[in-house]
Amino acid sequence: MRDFVGRAWNAGDESVFEKHLAPDFGGAGGRERFKDVILGFRAAFAEFHLDVHEMVGVADRVVRGQLMGVEPTGRAVDRLGVLQRLG
Repeated sequence: MRDFVGRAWNAGDESVFEKHLAPDFGGAGGRERFKDVILGFRAAFAEFHLDVHEMVGVADRVVRGQLMGVEPTGRAVDRLGVLQRLG
């Protein structure tokens, strides 16, 4: 997960989508739609960067809640986010 965030979200490396996401990943649009979302964020925000502070996972899967067809685990998750007004 850290490799994916670092390379996809922070560096825009498109090769990691096939490496880390299953072909049937997500719902409508799947892996390609998710790639478009990430690259869209990177295009819109020149200095976009994500830091992973904590992860919850089981075996080789990281799940935080229902997302793109992946069912939640029922475990509690805290998310810290910071929004900054531009302009």
